[in-house]
Amino acid sequence: MTYQQFLEAAQTPEFVAATAKLGAIRRGITWVGVRVGFVLFRLGLSANQVSLLGWLFGIGGLSLFCWYGQLPRWCAVIAAVCCYAGAFLDFCDGAVARARKSANEIGGIIDGITTDFIRSSLLVVLGIVARSAAFAIVALVSAYIVVWLRNQFIWSGLYASEARPSKSSASSIFRWAFSVHVMIAVLPLAFAAAIVFGCVQSFARSVSALYLALSIAWFWLACNDFGCKASANREQVPIEKPLDHQSCPVVELK
Repeated sequence: MTYQQFLEAAQTPEFVAATAKLGAIRRGITWVGVRVGFVLFRLGLSANQVSLLGWLFGIGGLSLFCWYGQLPRWCAVIAAVCCYAGAFLDFCDGAVARARKSANEIGGIIDGITTDFIRSSLLVVLGIVARSAAFAIVALVSAYIVVWLRNQFIWSGLYASEARPSKSSASSIFRWAFSVHVMIAVLPLAFAAAIVFGCVQSFARSVSALYLALSIAWFWLACNDFGCKASANREQVPIEKPLDHQSCPVVELK
């Protein structure tokens, strides 16, 4: 398959329409991901193998963050690069799948889990390097709410990913803090900088506490919004009036 044929197969009309709705940064990353996908395609890798490679990069980067005390400080930069590589390969496997005509539901699930895995694991690793059992529990709770519980709300239709519970400044803060841009693009770099400058413990505790507060606040607002919507739906349901015995015809039995 030539380069042009690959682009035609990978960039379907549905894909182009979905990409047009993304922000400028994600459009640029997607554009590069399709081109890198061609290289991976020529190397003979399948879409699932690209996804697995992303997982391995993510696990490697997170492991280096966990062992920062036993490694030179410059290894933190390698850890951040590994996390970025794992997240970036998430933009490549879809193009490979479409070019090989192997796109399926299982591949779509694997494709979506990679980024969520890195996002949630970063919070867990922050709790681990804080060197406190309390902060480890805080990180686990935050990771569960921010990624997995939030996804359950979205998938079940209780919380639409585009129509947020409110359009207030608080909702904008949640969108920003839980976004891929912050959790994948900013956190690994900030994590590596904290290790290089020797303030990783205070950084980990501060970020863990911040995400716990944000995740609990988001969960409370989302549940409150769902309760308000449920009450509004109940009010819109017409209630049948009970029958008036005086308006009922009387039938005499003979």
